[in-house]
Amino acid sequence: MQNNRVHAREKKVDNATARVVRNNTRRELIAFAFVEESYSKTGDIVGGLIPLFAPLLANKANRRFNAEEFARDVQSAYDIPMSPLVAEGLVERLAEAGLLKMEASEPHTYRVVANPPDANVLDEGGVDTLLTDFCAYAEIALGRVELTANHEMLQASFLRRLTTAHFLTFVDRREKNYFKGSTLSLRKVEDDDQDAIQLEQALDVLCAEFALQKIDDGGAEAELLVRLVSGALIAEVVLTLQTPSSADVLRSLTAVLDGPLVLDLLDLSTPELKEYADNLFELIRKAEVHCVVFKHTLEEMRGTLQGPLKALQRGDEPFGPLGNRIRVDSQHAAYARAILDGLEQKLTELNFEIVDADVMAADERVQFCDAPTEESLRNNIGPVMLNLERRIRDARSIATILRLRGKAQSAGAIADTGSIMVTRNDAVASGSQAFLEFRKMIKRDEVPPVITDRRFAGYLWFAVGGSIGALSRKKLIANCTYVMTPRTDVVSKARQYLCELDPKKAEIFVSLMSDQRAQRSLMRSTLGFPSAIRAENAEQLLEEVRLSVGSEVQARADAEKAELLVIHEAKIAAIEKERLSEKQNSEQAILQLQEDFARETQVSAHQMQQRDEKVDALVGRLTDLEEQANYDVDQRIQRAVRRANQAIKALKICFLVCYILLAGSVYWYSPSQHLISTLMATLVVAIAAFWVVPQFIFEKISRPLWTYVFDSYCRDLGVADHTQKYDIRALEGSAVFKSEVGRIE
Repeated sequence: MQNNRVHAREKKVDNATARVVRNNTRRELIAFAFVEESYSKTGDIVGGLIPLFAPLLANKANRRFNAEEFARDVQSAYDIPMSPLVAEGLVERLAEAGLLKMEASEPHTYRVVANPPDANVLDEGGVDTLLTDFCAYAEIALGRVELTANHEMLQASFLRRLTTAHFLTFVDRREKNYFKGSTLSLRKVEDDDQDAIQLEQALDVLCAEFALQKIDDGGAEAELLVRLVSGALIAEVVLTLQTPSSADVLRSLTAVLDGPLVLDLLDLSTPELKEYADNLFELIRKAEVHCVVFKHTLEEMRGTLQGPLKALQRGDEPFGPLGNRIRVDSQHAAYARAILDGLEQKLTELNFEIVDADVMAADERVQFCDAPTEESLRNNIGPVMLNLERRIRDARSIATILRLRGKAQSAGAIADTGSIMVTRNDAVASGSQAFLEFRKMIKRDEVPPVITDRRFAGYLWFAVGGSIGALSRKKLIANCTYVMTPRTDVVSKARQYLCELDPKKAEIFVSLMSDQRAQRSLMRSTLGFPSAIRAENAEQLLEEVRLSVGSEVQARADAEKAELLVIHEAKIAAIEKERLSEKQNSEQAILQLQEDFARETQVSAHQMQQRDEKVDALVGRLTDLEEQANYDVDQRIQRAVRRANQAIKALKICFLVCYILLAGSVYWYSPSQHLISTLMATLVVAIAAFWVVPQFIFEKISRPLWTYVFDSYCRDLGVADHTQKYDIRALEGSAVFKSEVGRIE
């Protein structure tokens, strides 16, 4: 029976998948990647959408273009509910791209071109590799739980989950606690229908794990995944809600937030969902959107927090997103209790308004969504037999949104609705829209009362800007991590089997479950199915979990070692390069110093030569001046000598004249009778005085006179200080340099 149910579900999923992708998965992935690439490069959103439309029009060559039919084709192929009005608005751009042509005989009538130009310019190799890797990975994993799927189904499932970032087909299922503690004997753990292995859940886990592995590895494939998610989001927002003209139009919008989104913001789920919620609410704050939480949603949030906290107090395994968080971090329970005690105050601090939905149930409002419609809505947003209380609250929230809108039910743009509910439960958004369209309460091209947080984030991004790639990446990681966090039923069942085998092993298992690597290992091994855990494989699962942590640690150690080695080698290379550079710089400095020294030496030699030449010139000049001065002094000395000699000559002449006069006087006054005797006497006296008088004159008169005249004239000529250089020979009438041998006359 179980195998029949599995095969029936496989067939159902296969058909649904085939309807969604029309056997064209590869091209659609390429098209979504091209949307993101085109927008990031050119800012042209519509131009990037052309590759999405080309395959849909290729099978309708020469047929008249029908906007209604085209919108249905887009929704069927890409699971995007496109508005016919948007399709009408794209006609001219499709014509410009060569996909449509206008009839010459019928203006305003367009037909599909038979052989349109190839609109795809993206490298397809990366997409092919990505799909091939996923199919190979999925086939091995599905084989462990005895499931099979062909490549077309695997690729289609991968496409659907990437383009919607939705991996959560099983997370709304009830959580069962299998742990009962130690027993005296092994007791069979009973499974139920919900524990059975299902292909959709398996594909959820495989797609999430594969995406996380690629993102962890980084590189081109990780970037391609983000581009696929971003491109799909851009296409969905443009084709579904239309882009807002500016952020100002959103100031009048009220966004009613679902409980799980608010809990994500309060960090009461996974850290990845918290990070994504922070980014989403940052966009909400920038757009100045008014945030509201219904009172019944507040009660739901309290119940979500109280359940795992009470289980923890009883000593049971905590469950739900908060239970997963507490298993990872036991200290988080205290934070959760603090939030639970002051939940309303905390929401008020975050600028949330708490509104009572009963106020909107007044008669004047109920006409927009009556009680029977609300009850029917409750039965169409999920399986009838599951999660009744949750479906009642969701139906009440949707009905309240319709009542808040009033007459604005037919809004074609989100800004015109006035109120909208935002949820991360894709089933609630799509199920409620399909039901309301069926009941003709809204049209296909009108904004539904509920949209997903992903679509709302894309719309806000168009309004206020930001990084669509970063937002899509965080949404993808958050959803994938949420899927790869094992639920209580999986953890408790493995723990129960291990506890019955060996309580110490159960303790080790619980301790390992606080590590995210161990959680992902358990999900890889079981694909999230409690029925995949049996008494005979519990120890094997424990060993795989233990090895995953060890191998992860070893891989991390190896990576750190390799990184340190690279850093060490880089440092050595840098030091060597620095040393070589310093050596080269030193050699260059030495060469420069040598050149400077040689140049300075040459300059100094030249300067010394110039100085010597100047000194020689000055010495020569000084010698010339000295010779000239000596010559001048010598001339003056000689003049003084000559002047002194002239004075002596004058003295001699004077004495001679006096002698003649004396002799004449003697002769004149001598008596005539004694003339002869007188002459003789005079002659005798003269001869006798010839030896005595000159000697007296020259020794007593001539030498002092010569010296006096010489000194006086030297003083007059300014050479009195130079006379000591000469050997003065007064009687000879000459002056000779003491250093000379000859005489200067």
